[in-house]
Amino acid sequence: MCNLLKVAAQRAQRRVSLWRCYFRSCWLRFSLGGVLKLLGDCVGLVGPLGISVIIDYVAKLQGPSSLLELSTTVHYPTWEELYCNGYVMAVVVFLSALAQGTFSQSSTHLVNVEGIHLKGALQVLCTSPYVYRAREFLC
Repeated sequence: MCNLLKVAAQRAQRRVSLWRCYFRSCWLRFSLGGVLKLLGDCVGLVGPLGISVIIDYVAKLQGPSSLLELSTTVHYPTWEELYCNGYVMAVVVFLSALAQGTFSQSSTHLVNVEGIHLKGALQVLCTSPYVYRAREFLC
């Protein structure tokens, strides 16, 4: 891919842009790392919101309770009742903490690995004439 940039730069009689080469070869992993970081930050908002729901649930349970009426009809909870339940929100907060850690670690891993690849490529680019000379000298 960078060879195409090199040929195009030679035709236009200008220097090859190292940044353009980096962008064309590495943009996908850096973009994926950014998306994972964004997802991790968004999932990080679930924890404090869920904790507030759990506190409201506990406060409602400790408040003056009304007598429960026994009924023979089956009551199916709605989504709102399900998400206002403290136990359900505790599970949601736990899963969001796991997801936040996973997204954050994946983002860091992708960006670090790509940085290591770029560093290695740059070192080979800078030392390649010396490597070729040493190889000719040894053989």
